[in-house]
Amino acid sequence: MNNTNNTFIAPSLTEDQVALWTWIPLFFSLFYFLPIFYNWQHFDIIKLSGSALIYLCFVYFYMKAQRQHDERTAIRPILAILLLSCIGTYFNPGTFTLFAFAAYFIGYYYPTPKSIVGLALTIGLIVLTAFAFELTDMFFITPALFCSVPNFMFGLAERRSRMQKLNEQRSQQQIEQLATVAERERIARDLHDLLGHTLSSIALKAELAEKLAKAGHAAQSIDEISQVAKITRETLSEVRQAVSGYKAKDPQAEVDKIVARLADKDFTFEQEVSLDNLTAKAESSLILILKEAITNILRHSNGDHVIVKTQQNEDSLLLTIFDNGSHYSVKNKEPLFSNGLKGIVERVSELKGKFSINTEQGFELTINLPTEVFISEK
Repeated sequence: MNNTNNTFIAPSLTEDQVALWTWIPLFFSLFYFLPIFYNWQHFDIIKLSGSALIYLCFVYFYMKAQRQHDERTAIRPILAILLLSCIGTYFNPGTFTLFAFAAYFIGYYYPTPKSIVGLALTIGLIVLTAFAFELTDMFFITPALFCSVPNFMFGLAERRSRMQKLNEQRSQQQIEQLATVAERERIARDLHDLLGHTLSSIALKAELAEKLAKAGHAAQSIDEISQVAKITRETLSEVRQAVSGYKAKDPQAEVDKIVARLADKDFTFEQEVSLDNLTAKAESSLILILKEAITNILRHSNGDHVIVKTQQNEDSLLLTIFDNGSHYSVKNKEPLFSNGLKGIVERVSELKGKFSINTEQGFELTINLPTEVFISEK
């Protein structure tokens, strides 16, 4: 477990998080203003202005710390918050509250040995700041420690929670990979059993037909060729049935499971998806496409309603995934789809289909696949 903890890289706290939750902890930072509220007569314009400036800088570095992706980059906003907490005490002793936020980030971003050292340094800075500004009474050190230590523990708990979730995802992926390998081996065995004897019979009858033809027995040769054709058709039908049986165990259940993830993020959704009579490759690719599209909606959309539907006819299959939000970033005004969009495009291309995006009203993906995706009955 220790090795896992040391190699674990804590993701950004904003990852897979509703935006509101990144701001809620700032409610507790309002305790910073308590000294001003209770002793406002001791604060002149310089201290009031300094207190406001320190708090605004704190909020900026707090949001920076929330968005870091590893311990190396997280150190900068954490040090900035600690520095603001120390310097800001000159203007307002309410900075005891700000130390707690730095302690939380230390507990979250760093493995246990490093985080304990970080907590010790934070406590040392609290004591040093108290002596520097003659605040050694219980109204600074005690609340600072009372806030910082529990917040440090909360950071550790969040780190362990994320680590456990990641381990569970990896375990699930390994299980799925093993199941895929086992399924492939089973398919190989079954196809070998199915085709081995049949292909031997075809080879023998073809050789016999050749010898009869050379010997001038045309009628008998034609009869043998007819039997070869019959065996081939029957075998082809058996292979189709076998391959059809090896597609997703229950594709509709897979689709339901993927779309149901929307409810976890408070999306409402409409689903009309049918994957009937598709080849194994098309069925598998469409499930992966749907999974990737829903994942991107959960990560990047600011909407609350999703429509997923298929329209199937003799000539094509149309898959439409629409949500009423936007996938645009403020900076570059481009869809936040990155690798997800690339993966979808590649899979559609493999199926010789067409792919389009419409952003006029919400965000709509349209995928049109040709007849090749259907199982041929000819």
